[in-house]
Amino acid sequence: MERFASLQHPALQQLAGLLSGAKWQMFVRRMRSPRRLVLSGIAIILGAVWMGQTLIGMLFRQPADPERIRLWIPMSLLGYGLWHVLKTFTKKPVEAFEWTPTEKEWLIAAPFTRQQLISFRFASIAKAAVIKAACFTLIMMPDLHILPLAFVGMMLALIFLDLMRMAVEVVAWGVAPQTFRRLRVAVLALAAGAGVSALSVGFYGPASITARSATLLGLIMKVVNGLIYTTLTTMPGQIALKPFVKFSRIILAERLSLAVIGNVLAAIALVGGFAWLLIRLDRWFLDRRNQREVDSFASCLVEADPAKSQSSRKDREFKVPARMRGIGTLIWRQTHGIFNYPAEVAVSMILPGILSLLPISVATTTGSMLLQVIGSLVFYSFLLMPSALRFDFRRDVDRLSVLRALPIGAWATTIGQLATPVIACSIFQLAVLFVALLLKPFPPLWLLYAMLLLVPVNALIFSLENLIFMLFPYRPNQEGVGVFLRTILTFTGKGLIFGLGVVVSIAWMFAARQWFGGGTMLFMTGMWTMICMTVGVLLLLVVRTYTNFDPSQDTPPLS
Repeated sequence: MERFASLQHPALQQLAGLLSGAKWQMFVRRMRSPRRLVLSGIAIILGAVWMGQTLIGMLFRQPADPERIRLWIPMSLLGYGLWHVLKTFTKKPVEAFEWTPTEKEWLIAAPFTRQQLISFRFASIAKAAVIKAACFTLIMMPDLHILPLAFVGMMLALIFLDLMRMAVEVVAWGVAPQTFRRLRVAVLALAAGAGVSALSVGFYGPASITARSATLLGLIMKVVNGLIYTTLTTMPGQIALKPFVKFSRIILAERLSLAVIGNVLAAIALVGGFAWLLIRLDRWFLDRRNQREVDSFASCLVEADPAKSQSSRKDREFKVPARMRGIGTLIWRQTHGIFNYPAEVAVSMILPGILSLLPISVATTTGSMLLQVIGSLVFYSFLLMPSALRFDFRRDVDRLSVLRALPIGAWATTIGQLATPVIACSIFQLAVLFVALLLKPFPPLWLLYAMLLLVPVNALIFSLENLIFMLFPYRPNQEGVGVFLRTILTFTGKGLIFGLGVVVSIAWMFAARQWFGGGTMLFMTGMWTMICMTVGVLLLLVVRTYTNFDPSQDTPPLS
């Protein structure tokens, strides 16, 4: 008990309360801005409508099949955990534990032991797990029998997932760089093997899974079912699923019994044991990392050949393009950022790439296949690519004052900041279309026409994303009520804009055929012209918003 009490430092408990109160006061103070007040009011109204509709639909729906629920809950928990493993090994963590800038300022320099800091992190993930478990219990109420027990089971499952994620991050942080690269290759190979296995089972496995489907949702469900079947029928999958099955039994328990109480005690022991293991892993890898730094420092003291060192530094220099009124410099800088995170960017493009290629298996003609692939690329690029390619104004939330001080005009700065994600997204789409060309050949000239249409679409996507950011700036990985309201506002606005684009496309297709007597070429030319005009308007708005941006007032505070 004394050892446990020593981990709960009174100053940390007081600091947690003060930080919570400060966040609320900061949120209230920022809402006094007229622009934020209007946007937040719209977001609150939309959030109330969406949440109210969702809750009504969930509370008054019929209970789902118990067998499917027993299968989906542990599979979803396992999938969430494996996603964090894959995400961690695509980018080596800078620190063993993730701290916000405010926590670094107040905690790292304070006289706290490392175990006390870890206990503070445990408390923060426990608070988040309580809120998430409460939301889960409310949404799944028709399928649950004992609500308090379901809440406890989901809370323990979420805490276990966070502890597992932190343990993986500690391992990835603590191992040597060459060992991390080997682990990354192994994890990516296992992920690729699981994906190939899911595709094989989904399309060539048992008849219940490989039933023909003519819809994109049906194809996705075939792949998901193949992945579930592979997990349930392999020994590694069953072993990985076991702890989550125990949590699922607690969540879906129909009555309180000795077996259920035993499962709860076992789950508590599992969470506590994993927390103890995390502390031991952190201590062990911290010692190994410190020893490597000592050895590295000792090797640096060895006298090297100055001429050789100078020549090697000269070979590593990169020439920064400074043409085009500074546009080239900004493009080089953002592109260099992509080169620093190649694995993370590549992994984030795998899912939209696979989803965009699924229509190939159900398309009847080459023309319809290409149209469906292009439509899927537009949809998934609009939905997923902005979060994968943040190499624009969103990455420079703390450097906007520096950008404004550079001798580069507002138009040149905007084009230079947006060019890199547009080019990267276009390269990704070109690769997907090239794979479609190999799987189901079509005239190569169609590939050129498709890219002529997709490039301005990408410019539209990232111009809109950066306009929203400049109007309502935020920090990456930020949490809180403000993030929730901004997410609702952003997705609702994107949905309305995407729906408006579909309506305009259909209307123009009808007008091109009925009124102007034109065919596909007239339709594509008109669409390209309208998209380019929209991009021009959005760029103008981004330039004006950037010009009026006041870094001293509009920069979001550290959280």
